[in-house]
Amino acid sequence: MFAVTFRIAPRRVLAAAFVAALTACASEREDRSWAAWRAFDAELRPAEDGATAAALHSGSGLADYLAVALSRNPALRAQAQRWRAGLERVPQARSLPDPQLSYGGFIEPVETRVGPQEHRLGVQQRIPWPGKLARRADVAFEEAEAARARAEAERWRVRYEVTAAYADYYVLARERAIVREVLALVRHWESVAQARLRTGARGAHRDVIKAQVEMGRLEDRLESLEDARRPRVERLRALLDLPKDRDLPWPQTLPPARLGRPERELHDLLPRSSPLLAAHDREVAARARGVDLAGQSYFPDFVVGLDYVFVGEAVRNAAGVRPRGSGDDAVLGKVGLSLPVWVGRNAASVSEARARLRAAELRRADTENALEAALARALYAYRDAERKLRLYRGSLIPKAEESLQATTTAYEAAAGDFLDVLDAERVLLEFQLQLERALGERTRALAELEMLTGTELSAP
Repeated sequence: MFAVTFRIAPRRVLAAAFVAALTACASEREDRSWAAWRAFDAELRPAEDGATAAALHSGSGLADYLAVALSRNPALRAQAQRWRAGLERVPQARSLPDPQLSYGGFIEPVETRVGPQEHRLGVQQRIPWPGKLARRADVAFEEAEAARARAEAERWRVRYEVTAAYADYYVLARERAIVREVLALVRHWESVAQARLRTGARGAHRDVIKAQVEMGRLEDRLESLEDARRPRVERLRALLDLPKDRDLPWPQTLPPARLGRPERELHDLLPRSSPLLAAHDREVAARARGVDLAGQSYFPDFVVGLDYVFVGEAVRNAAGVRPRGSGDDAVLGKVGLSLPVWVGRNAASVSEARARLRAAELRRADTENALEAALARALYAYRDAERKLRLYRGSLIPKAEESLQATTTAYEAAAGDFLDVLDAERVLLEFQLQLERALGERTRALAELEMLTGTELSAP
């Protein structure tokens, strides 16, 4: 540390201030990221509960539920705030440390030719080695971009969760409707059997008992379906952040879910468009810049400062005259630097940064492997649902309807057994339920594929 002393005329007010101009302004990339965040945040404006209630009615479809969820979901809004917090860290990382202000008073004034030194007021600023602040800001920016990618991943996750919950609710509604239709049909056959019993038809009493047993089984199943409604509603309500007393009507429709791209393209698309992998890529970039930043620990930081020394009036000489410059205050300029002599600590810092980089690379590889496996499972679920839809629509349900019609005709002509009618009805009921479940599974599988790839995949 060395110092340079200046003289200032007496009774003048010191107006000099030390200004550090090493911090850079926000870069264009940060401006773009902030613009993207503002656009993202603008979509997360919860509507009033009354408006939400009006938006969701008996005719509302999946698109309406998605619109509400993407504007109100708490997890999505929380991730958006984490993105913003990351952006706010960038200017902090790029800024110089706070300057230090100090004051000292001489216990015994130091006499000089121009007067005694009485007080000292100092300010100093630590200035990192050139490049440290820029690298620190780069690390913070890459971490903010990772939060941005995670916000996009969270948006796709919310879309998937809402779609899956809506599909489950729709399948439940269809099962309920089908069971009610079959129950009405069995009640009709029970009344027919009762009429035959009153006429003394042979075996009519047995048919009445069988019909009543079947009615009891279907009524119990219907009650279970009705009771299963509350968990479905609560799951959707939580995703949409609706009040606890808010009820949701039974879904009426399920949008067509057809994959608009060949399956082989999805495996090539995954590493390029997955928001989760994009987040890991940004984390790897942040850790790589962290290695560069750790390497800067071998270089010193600078310290610059000023001390203002208050000097009193000098003692008059024998002639009663004060020396020239009496009472002139002094300004002391200071320059210093840190000494990075602890080589072991600096080496450990670099080694830690490299270990963090390697860990980030391995996490990225692990996530890609997991996403590839999840993609394969989702594609299988989609193909399986498509296969079942073709099977039940094109073959099994028409044959089951034909079988039910044949057994019904035979029973009405007293040439068949009522048990055959019930068996045919059960088979048709199960095929119809399997069809609705396949529809729901196809919708869930397509939503999962979109979540994994971060891309709209539905056929127009």
